[in-house]
Amino acid sequence: ALTLEDALVQDNTLTGGKASNGGFAMGGGIMTDSANLYTDRVQISRNVAISGAAYTSDGVSGQPGGGGAYLTSFSGTPGCTARLVNTIVSDNQVTIGSPGMLTGGAGAGLTIQAITADILHSTLAGNQLGSELVLGGAISVQGLYGESGAPAIVNVDYSIIANHVNTETNYTAAVSVMRNSSLAFNNGIFSGNTNDTNANSIPILPGTITGLSSMTQVDDLRFVSPGPPDYDYHLQNSSPAIDQATSGSIPVDIDGEIRPFSIYPDIGADEYNQPTMVASPQSFLALADGAQVLTTSFLLQVNSGTQVAWSAETSESWLFLGTDGTAHQAQGAPGESLLVWIKPEFAPLGTHLGTITIAGENVNPTLLEITLLKVEKVQTTSLPLILR
Repeated sequence: ALTLEDALVQDNTLTGGKASNGGFAMGGGIMTDSANLYTDRVQISRNVAISGAAYTSDGVSGQPGGGGAYLTSFSGTPGCTARLVNTIVSDNQVTIGSPGMLTGGAGAGLTIQAITADILHSTLAGNQLGSELVLGGAISVQGLYGESGAPAIVNVDYSIIANHVNTETNYTAAVSVMRNSSLAFNNGIFSGNTNDTNANSIPILPGTITGLSSMTQVDDLRFVSPGPPDYDYHLQNSSPAIDQATSGSIPVDIDGEIRPFSIYPDIGADEYNQPTMVASPQSFLALADGAQVLTTSFLLQVNSGTQVAWSAETSESWLFLGTDGTAHQAQGAPGESLLVWIKPEFAPLGTHLGTITIAGENVNPTLLEITLLKVEKVQTTSLPLILR
């Protein structure tokens, strides 16, 4: 068995051997054979399976499959399972080696063959079939011998299948289920695929596909920044996936954040949690007398997602904000620092705790803490200090 938790499987390339008939390439990121697989809080991204080329153009290229992962039981052993939870499968590829004639290939994201698989609260997005390939931009579901042999049985619950576009042909499908195998959808989302499934017999006759009526079609998932260069499949606060997994029971998301954040869980691997402003550092201690003016700065950022403009405010008479040091409010652009002025002349002797509230649009605010220890006189000296 293979268990992956809190893992990143990224930027791997598998190339089949070159021969008179090129070799297969199965599983650019992960390949299992007759072994149970469990993933939770895993991202499988930007992996490539390239089949082996032939020696000459009249030879046969190998077949690539499972750009992200190839999950199979070549022996047809009953009972082999895969369970993918809170898993992002994105921007993986399958490509035919050249030279050589095409013989097949499928499953840019996942190939699931002759096993039982459950995919829960996962996001499959932007996986890419190479030239001339048409089966399973996101998932290819197939039996041991394609349309025969031990079948694959797949359940896809509360998951997103998005942005699988074949620029060469409409004769393609994001999810391809071959005859003799089956796939059941439950409460998920399709978006931006050339074709969602092969239920309409394009590009091949389908196996058993159920639950299509429970799937929602949307124009835009409103991911934070999908595809290159950021590959960020977190949800924006306006995503139609939010609060739509009405019966979901997975308690956390891909980041380990609690589900649900709101009334119901979100569909896909990410649970939208309103981000929070974070200051670095979070606090500051100042020792001063009435003659000193101290300054310090704080880098203000959002802990996840897109950075936002911020505003800062304090009610403390001895704290001033901004570049000129004369106001109790300040504003800044995304990722900018806040300059804080500490003026002990406006505070009595003693210890004072001051707070500054940092806020931004659609983010939770945060507090900065400034402690001022005001004394009658601050005296500095150099070591060694000798007292007689």
